[in-house]
Amino acid sequence: MTEGADAMPVPASDQISLLHRTLAGLCRSDVPLGRALRVLESDLGSAKLKETVRALAADIEAGTPLAEAYKRHQGVFPPLYGVIVEAGMASADLPGAFEEIARHAELRADLGSKLRGLLTYPIIAMCCILAVAAFLLVVVVPGFEQIFASLNVELPLPTRMLLMLGDTPAMGAGLLCALGVFVVIVGLSWSRDPLLERGFLGGLLGSMPVLGSMRWQAGSTTACATLALLLRRSLPLDRALQLAAASAGQPRLRAEL
Repeated sequence: MTEGADAMPVPASDQISLLHRTLAGLCRSDVPLGRALRVLESDLGSAKLKETVRALAADIEAGTPLAEAYKRHQGVFPPLYGVIVEAGMASADLPGAFEEIARHAELRADLGSKLRGLLTYPIIAMCCILAVAAFLLVVVVPGFEQIFASLNVELPLPTRMLLMLGDTPAMGAGLLCALGVFVVIVGLSWSRDPLLERGFLGGLLGSMPVLGSMRWQAGSTTACATLALLLRRSLPLDRALQLAAASAGQPRLRAEL
């Protein structure tokens, strides 16, 4: 893979599912795997997946074992998929292994779609809060300050804090920036990959009360599907647990597995 390809976004799970489901059908029709990959390359929507499939076809045509070829592209295909391919070849059921991978990717795509739908409301709510806060600090608060200045009354603490924000532009700007950062973080997760678990963004989203719980449930569901997939391929339970743990993104889930 070239450096430019590595900078491309990771393909969506539904693209990976479509690829493997179609591969399963072509393999059952006795189409050579290298040729099947070449045929499917032009139908893929992800530029990175296209390049990976092209490289995968070249590896296979050069005599590289399929499982080894998968391991060379772990940035696109998780190590789990290479193990499933290897188990499928050992049991002379490569199309079945491709079907298993397609079902696993479909589950991940479905969970991602549901999480994306659940995240839509918080994103809209945060945008509304940001707009209302900006309006209050810029338009409403200065007017209230002039009114209350002429009244010799003790104001409630929340009102005094709001007026203080109006008196201190830096504090108001800090509040708006904090809200904006939150909206951007949630928006990035929503638009890219709601199941993103590794890295700073994944850790931050995982620590949020509601979002963290949603992502934990999604990760647990994916881990159970992974275990079922591996056990259907006749892997020993301890080995299946190790592979499921390696493919889990959340540290706590990895530790429990």
